[in-house]
Amino acid sequence: MQHDPAAEAAFKPSANAGKWIADIYALARQRLNAAGVTAIFGGEFCTYADAGRFFLPP
Repeated sequence: MQHDPAAEAAFKPSANAGKWIADIYALARQRLNAAGVTAIFGGEFCTYADAGRFFLPP
């Protein structure tokens, strides 16, 4: 957030004290828009809530 104060909107506190959850799609959209990219699609998954899709079992 030192480099882009708007990134703060993509973070929210986690239920675990001292931890944060980041909306990586929002962060990517912010950076792509800043680079002039306007046609951006996707971003409907949550890597935190959908562990079965994003993390393999040990």
